[in-house]
Amino acid sequence: MFKAHKSSSFDPEQMELMAYAQKRIRQKRNWFNHGAIFFIGSIILWIMNMALRAGIDTTFFGYPWFVSAVLLWFALWLYHGLSVFVFNRFLGDAWEKKQIDILMAKQEKKIIQLQAKLKDKKEIIDSKQSGGMNNTAKVIMIVAASDNNVIGKDNHLIWRLKSDLQRFKTMTSGHTIIMGRKTFESFPKPLPNRKHIVISRQKDYHVPEGVLLAHSINEALLMGQELGQTYVIGGGEIYKQAMPFCDTIELTRVHTESKGDTFFPNLDMQVWKLLNKESHQADKDNEFDYSFLTYKKN
Repeated sequence: MFKAHKSSSFDPEQMELMAYAQKRIRQKRNWFNHGAIFFIGSIILWIMNMALRAGIDTTFFGYPWFVSAVLLWFALWLYHGLSVFVFNRFLGDAWEKKQIDILMAKQEKKIIQLQAKLKDKKEIIDSKQSGGMNNTAKVIMIVAASDNNVIGKDNHLIWRLKSDLQRFKTMTSGHTIIMGRKTFESFPKPLPNRKHIVISRQKDYHVPEGVLLAHSINEALLMGQELGQTYVIGGGEIYKQAMPFCDTIELTRVHTESKGDTFFPNLDMQVWKLLNKESHQADKDNEFDYSFLTYKKN
């Protein structure tokens, strides 16, 4: 797939590692050479003082001058060794580069995650434009939400609306339904007469026989388009991700202000047009007033 560069069998990272290794070898060699010069120089100073009697009476801090000179030189040699084996190794250019690489790796990971999300959306758009997907199959979002857009709490419905459940059954029966893992787990068992596609980021997530598993909204929608008309049934994050790709929204607006932890996204009325509205009053089977609303994308 990729051709190797003929002039060298090493990639830039290998060349950089080799250059760093050569630098470290030079540093250590210089330190050992310094040690050898120190040893020879110390002997010469001793000969100058003891044999040639140079400065025999000169002292520093109560010691003969050559002893003070050798100790000072020894201290410089030790500092040279610390610089080579400690400071340059842990706090030098390599240490600084390592810290920068760690920060860059974290940023690259975030960028890759964002690129993956953008790629998911782009692939669906490109497939629709190129005819790769079945353009006759609709993607419909079906949901029941309160006036403040609450759709559930603790992975359960928070109202009793028999008419909404019957409408859901009538519309989705015989078709494909797409849902998140938590929504699927809220069912006692898979719904009859419907093909289920469950979205989960868990690669090893187990689904019953006959249920399809997808790892992104992109993958789920592509599966659904192969099977025909598709309904997206939740939960909140799945609605949000699927919104750009849906043609129709079948919304049961429950006329109450509810408290919950799962929400339906706000609709952009410049994008969606209300085609039909049926209003109903509360009764013994439906505890709140409600309206069936059908929206089409402009």
